[in-house]
Amino acid sequence: MTTKHSYDISYKYVWECVSCGHEYKRHSKSIDPTKHGCGVCKSKLVQTKPAVRAGAKPSDYQLFIKENFQRVKQENPGVALGGLMETLGRQYREQKAKAEKAEPNVETGVDDLVKGLEIITLDE
Repeated sequence: MTTKHSYDISYKYVWECVSCGHEYKRHSKSIDPTKHGCGVCKSKLVQTKPAVRAGAKPSDYQLFIKENFQRVKQENPGVALGGLMETLGRQYREQKAKAEKAEPNVETGVDDLVKGLEIITLDE
């Protein structure tokens, strides 16, 4: 009987030391390279798995949440996070619908024009 298992564990997150190459494997993203260093040589750690996305741009929804979260939180004291996010989601959908009404879709405008021309052609 052995005390070790014989299969490989698949870790979701892996950090590697830039100096000595020692790997730190975790199932959660519990290592923050800005706060933690290599336990062997005290050098910096870089995330190797999954590959860090460079230049990722936040979505319009993420920007909306960032800009409006504090306002909604102040307007609704004592409301839990889930309730705040529900309110923010509703406000985002309303704002998006209002913006779509204000800016007509070019493709829809062309389709309407074609339908209008078909009607004119059929009437003659």
